[in-house]
Parts: sequence; C-alpha cells; structure tokens
Amino acid sequence: MKIFNPVLLGIGLIYFASACSTTKRFLDAGGNIVEISIASMEKVEIGGVKQALLIRGNNINNPVLLFLHGGPGTPYDGLAYRFQAKLEERFVVVHWDQRGSGKSYNWSTPKKSITAEQTLKDAHELMLYLIKRFNKQKLYLVGHSWGSYMGMYLVKRHPELLHAYIGAGQGVDMLEQEKFSHRFVVEEAQKRGDKKALKRLEKLGEPPYENPIKGFAVKYPILTRYGGFLYGQTTQSKFFKSILKSPEYGFFRWVQYGFGVFYHYKNLLKNEGDKLWEYAPAKTVRKVEIPVYFIQGKHDGVSPGNLLDNYYNELEAPHKELIVLQNSGHFTFLKEPEVFCDVIIKVLNE
Repeated sequence: MKIFNPVLLGIGLIYFASACSTTKRFLDAGGNIVEISIASMEKVEIGGVKQALLIRGNNINNPVLLFLHGGPGTPYDGLAYRFQAKLEERFVVVHWDQRGSGKSYNWSTPKKSITAEQTLKDAHELMLYLIKRFNKQKLYLVGHSWGSYMGMYLVKRHPELLHAYIGAGQGVDMLEQEKFSHRFVVEEAQKRGDKKALKRLEKLGEPPYENPIKGFAVKYPILTRYGGFLYGQTTQSKFFKSILKSPEYGFFRWVQYGFGVFYHYKNLLKNEGDKLWEYAPAKTVRKVEIPVYFIQGKHDGVSPGNLLDNYYNELEAPHKELIVLQNSGHFTFLKEPEVFCDVIIKVLNE
C-alpha cells in the first residue's frame, strides 16, 4: 500500500493555505471595518477555469484599476502590500493571478490552454465581470513586463472598456528586447571576465532561442546576477521573500506560488513556440483610441528604454506620456513606489 501520495499532499497543502490566507481589512480610527471598503481574496470562473483575484480599496465606489502581472506566470498580489497603499485610497485595485499561476495554480488546468490568446480572452471576460460587478462603464488598466504586452493588445481590441492604460516596463518587441538583454549579459560577462557565463551564453546562441525555456533559464539568472533585472540587487531573494511575508501568502501559499510560476511559464513558452518572437506592439499596435502612459525605469535591463522611446515617438494616441524614473530598473513599482503611485493617480486626475 502506498503511504505517501504527493498529489494528495499537494491538494491538502493548497486547501490548508486557502484556509490560512487572508488580506487585511480597512479599519477606521476606532478599529472598526470601513463599511464601504473592500478587501477580498476570492476565485471567480474565467474561461471555464477558477482564477484568483485580490481586490482592495477603501471605497467600493472608486474607479477600478486592473493590474496585469508579468512573468509570464509571476503574479504581484503578494507584493501589493509593498507599493499600492496610496492607490487603494483612490481606486479599487484588482490583482489577477492568470490561469495556472499563483493562487490560480491547479494541475487540472489544461496545459494547452495556457497561451497568450487565452490570456487575452480571459482578461476581456474579467474586464466585463469587473465593470458589471462594480457598476462602472470603464476601468483603468496597468500592465507590467509580460503583462504590458497583453495590455497593449487589450487596448487595441477593447478600447471601449478602458479609460486609460499605464504600461510599466513596457514590452515593445519581444525579439529585439531579448536580443538587447542577451547583448547586455555577454558584454557584462566580458567586462567581468566571467568565463563560465560566457561559455554558457556562447553555447546558447543569440535570440531567437531555439528552445525559449532553456534560453531564458540560462540568460535571466545571469542578468539578475549582473543587476539588470532588479536594479541594485544581484539576486531575486528579496522579491520572493517579500511574497513569503505577504499577508495574502504565508509559507503554504508561497509553495503553491512556486508551483504556479513553473506551470504557467513552462506551458506558455511551450505552447507559444516560435510565435513568442512575433509579439511586438511596435509593429501591430501603431494607433490607439485611449490615453496611454508609459512608466520606464532608467536602468531597465529587460525592456530597454531606446526601444520604448522609438515606439512612443511613433505611436498615435489621443494623449500619451512617457515618465522615466531615474532610480529604477524593471520593477519601478518596487524601487520607487511613491512615484509610481503618484503617476497613476495623476492619470486619474487627468
């Protein structure tokens, strides 16, 4: 008889994590829950699959702000407590763990359904759900990194649902972006005399990688070690420790998060194949019908500023702005959270 069953153990851990996880309520000066606030961790069915939402705001009547996370497969709801307090005063902020990732991770989610196109369909369905639930005509959309690629495509497809779009670490052209970061690590390895890294990169070859999963697995740890991923940091340990310490996570949720990262990431890259290198808003989203704002870190080693500059100059929009944060890299909302939030509040005020 089999005593240890890892599947049953995994199911047990996820249910235990669900019972232990919570998000802090909004309290008034007397310690009472603010009646018009919302602080909710929940799952809704999107595209036939249960997917997780973190919804926070001190006034349920405020505008809705939907945050599209990056990765692929790396939700930011576990980082919300570090940067979005000011946003919660002015918006109902919604973090969505895309199918198969974070708290949406479930091994029953069909692997072949984890694609960019399905992400866009899920996002559209979620936008309609939020508009109906909170009785809004439109919402605000933020996209970061991989989420910013999805963000620009949603702007093109569904402008009628959006007041404005804010892109952070904005993806412009996947192939050119990856070529840039590849050159960065090669040049940095040469400067540092890092023979081991140079050997691995030479064996890998330049983008487009024949095997993106392997290519990213080789390049991004080196990029992180050289400070090109998280500005001022040479590991991702603080990033993941922040999630572990999050009120919405804790240890067992953090384990689930790790499973979800690999499940979503691996399957999306596998399913996209050569199509991955074709993602380029610079070529396909040349004109938009709503205001767009780009928040760029000056030291971003993932989404280079020169590509965004060119795209910004050529993009046709009723209103557009490019804000460069001088002390940030790819994760502007973690490095300069106050400034990041002020920019988004400025969008609301305009």
